[in-house]
Amino acid sequence: MKTLRTLFVLACAQQSVMLADSLGPVMGGSYGQTMRIEVTGYAPTGCVAFVGFRNGLAAPPELDKTLRVAPGQTASVDLRLSPLAQRYGARVELRPMVRVAAGRCLAAVEVFDEATGRATASVKLHVSPDDPLSPDDPLSPDDPLSPDDPLSPDDPLSPDDPLHLTVQAMNVVQGQSIRLAVGRNADASKRTRTVKACAVAFGFLDASGRTIAVKRVTLMPGQFDYLESQPTNSDRVLHKPFLVPLGAKSDVAGCQVSAQIVDRNTGRTTIAATPR
Repeated sequence: MKTLRTLFVLACAQQSVMLADSLGPVMGGSYGQTMRIEVTGYAPTGCVAFVGFRNGLAAPPELDKTLRVAPGQTASVDLRLSPLAQRYGARVELRPMVRVAAGRCLAAVEVFDEATGRATASVKLHVSPDDPLSPDDPLSPDDPLSPDDPLSPDDPLSPDDPLHLTVQAMNVVQGQSIRLAVGRNADASKRTRTVKACAVAFGFLDASGRTIAVKRVTLMPGQFDYLESQPTNSDRVLHKPFLVPLGAKSDVAGCQVSAQIVDRNTGRTTIAATPR
């Protein structure tokens, strides 16, 4: 416990310079569900983390909490979604926030049903400043999985634009929808005076590479937006999420992407995915 007390004192004293980029991918849920952020401390010191939830630039639904987690132990913060999605079938989209102030943490977010305790979706959060899989932004501009994949001739975007296939392809059927969300990471480190927007076009391609839906956004730190698609017939429809930067001023590395398959009757996420 002495080590954790020392970490907490250092965290409070140096909070302005030690906070890592903290906003996680967009996750959603519905009435009767809870969203939970779990934080596990790495050896040998454990970690101190500030944990909460964000709804774009609106006020947080609850005050952030401070977790002091010993090595190998896990602590969690819950948010009941019913006050935000106040009827059966309604949805709310949020971004988990975990700021590592000291030490090393592993974190994840999950959504579960309160009646059964069963998780319906979960993703790992890359939050530790020392985690080699967690650069300042989870989507690197060097990560175009298919840079030579041409856009469909019917696509309104330029075929010369670099195409990023950001999340694995997913099949959707009637009664479901797929939501692709893009958020601009918060510039918590203050390393540069100039903050670039996440200016992108994002959407879905079908199995033949034709565009199913596309949306253009310009997002500043803390903002997010999403695009939803749903089948119009009884067939399974393959959706390949993609992202294309718009212009040289777009900070693609600052764009954080997530995809969710949603049950349209209940409003509940059944599958969630991030680029890695």
